[in-house]
Amino acid sequence: MYVAQAFFLSGVTKLRNWDTRLALFQDAYHVPVLPPAWAALLGTWGDIGSPALLVLGLGGRLAALGLSVVNVVA
Repeated sequence: MYVAQAFFLSGVTKLRNWDTRLALFQDAYHVPVLPPAWAALLGTWGDIGSPALLVLGLGGRLAALGLSVVNVVA
């Protein structure tokens, strides 16, 4: 629950500051396959969607894998 809360709050903060989120994916997080806007959108979904799935007990391993991918990208 603690890990899910930390990622969820991080995602909400990044959603509130969307311009900053896009700037991070353009300058700091160099995702080689996706354009920065798509990477930011998918990363935000990972920050918000995966913790929700984890808390609800839906696809726990898949949700944990999603959180791991968000960590690797960051």
